[in-house]
Amino acid sequence: MTMIDEEWFRTLDRFGKVGSRHHVVPKFLLQKWADSNERVWAKSKHDRIEGVRNIRDLAITDFYTFLADDGHLDARMEEVLSVVEEHAAAVLRRMNNPLATQTILTPREFGDLVDFVAFQITRSPRRRREYELMADWSGKTMAAGTLAAKVR
Repeated sequence: MTMIDEEWFRTLDRFGKVGSRHHVVPKFLLQKWADSNERVWAKSKHDRIEGVRNIRDLAITDFYTFLADDGHLDARMEEVLSVVEEHAAAVLRRMNNPLATQTILTPREFGDLVDFVAFQITRSPRRRREYELMADWSGKTMAAGTLAAKVR
């Protein structure tokens, strides 16, 4: 059974995380590498500058917020990612606890890690751009011949 189902998704607040900053690499993982001031060594892909940066500065505003069919922003995917990360973080905390005697994953924990890894594989600015281009191409293909050409 997957943690994400359509009925649960519809109950999420679609505006709750609009305007929020989110990390492509989850904050709980960045914190493992950070100093006491929550700073890590990072290199920007945009300006190629590298150095010590605060974890909060590595976030992207509205990364998975999208414009819904009704013309309003929808940030429910960010909420889904928060839940997936929260569940994975709990499993990883238990697995990394040196005092834990039980190291075998339950089916639920295994599923939580599978969900997390699946999201991480597809969660990057490049991948998002690829999805945008595929959606754009699909939309243009589906509407081929049905839209009037724009004359300049």
